[in-house]
Amino acid sequence: MKRYEVQTFTFCDGFVNTWSDNDDTPVTFETEAEAEAELAEHLEDLEDAFKRGDLSDTPDPDDYQVVQVYPSKPIYTVEDIQDIADEALNAACRVVQARLGVTNGDLAAQYFQGQTERVIDDILRGYIRSEIQLGDEQ
Repeated sequence: MKRYEVQTFTFCDGFVNTWSDNDDTPVTFETEAEAEAELAEHLEDLEDAFKRGDLSDTPDPDDYQVVQVYPSKPIYTVEDIQDIADEALNAACRVVQARLGVTNGDLAAQYFQGQTERVIDDILRGYIRSEIQLGDEQ
């Protein structure tokens, strides 16, 4: 299924999609017109920021382009990423328990609560998002 994205010129990588939503998923659009409209609105916002003195330079429309893309990877929701993180933590606990001969998961359930759970979740979700974004490109 073809989609469209807004690409921004960067000094290091040339034109790339730097637009993402709140969970760092790259933003794409169903139609070229939708992408062009979002870009026009973005450029207007930048121009307004320049006029207010929030930006030192006026935006250069040549620094942006709308291109057609063919996503080769599935799109993962926040819930999908959390499910993968939960599954990864559970698998790690099962390995430890199997190697140590532990027959129940009571300690693991108690240990991975609160701050420890949040830290592990953050680490796993970050890694999962990196794999999604970079995947086989490495």
